[in-house]
Amino acid sequence: MIRSRDIDKGRFEFSNKHSIIILLVYFVGYVSLAGIVGVVLTKLIFKIDNAIHPSILMAIILAILVGLVYLVREPLMASFRFFKKNLMENFKIVLKNFGYLWIFSIVSNIVLSFILGDRSSVNQSQVVDGIAAAPVLYAVMTMVFAPIVEELVFRGVLYQKFRSEKNYHLAIFISITLFGLVHVLQTFMITLDWTEFLFMFQYAGLAYFMVRSFEETSSIWGSISIHFLNNAFGFILVFMTL
Repeated sequence: MIRSRDIDKGRFEFSNKHSIIILLVYFVGYVSLAGIVGVVLTKLIFKIDNAIHPSILMAIILAILVGLVYLVREPLMASFRFFKKNLMENFKIVLKNFGYLWIFSIVSNIVLSFILGDRSSVNQSQVVDGIAAAPVLYAVMTMVFAPIVEELVFRGVLYQKFRSEKNYHLAIFISITLFGLVHVLQTFMITLDWTEFLFMFQYAGLAYFMVRSFEETSSIWGSISIHFLNNAFGFILVFMTL
């Protein structure tokens, strides 16, 4: 991996205040409370029990997305302008890492199929079911919300806060491990199926290539771009099979 000296110098790094707010909004607001709030609002407005209406969920994710983007708009736009300076070169970097990502994805799927048989993670199954039931909502969630918000959290905040000029390997490990954990922990707490943690390796591997794109483009938009491509390609494949 090519290490970015621009990131070494803290270019476009979020302030401590912004970082704390981003982490609280994501882990407390979105991961922990959004589902509860969605169920309550669905019951109050649509008189439906133990479910989240798609319009309610859309409103919640858009509020979180717009709020966080507005909060960090200055460093985010500065990073975008920097990304555009070498747009074609950065585009090639993103495409290269996207190719590596999908090779890893194919190989990891084969390995996991030998271990677990013909099954996918509960998180992935929920996404597939969601695309079938509410394609517009899940298009926004997978191709807009996740690439921007998750990259702000895992690469924009967590990775940069643990990264230093002398050592960035620990930061890579923390960033990709937490990314993998977030994508399996909630479903494990519901199913209590320990095999869900095997899929953590797959999600962490995907996150590694997002870190690569971040480092090699020196911009958070490098990781946002590859995250978007991965999710968009996956969404299209699922949608075409419905």
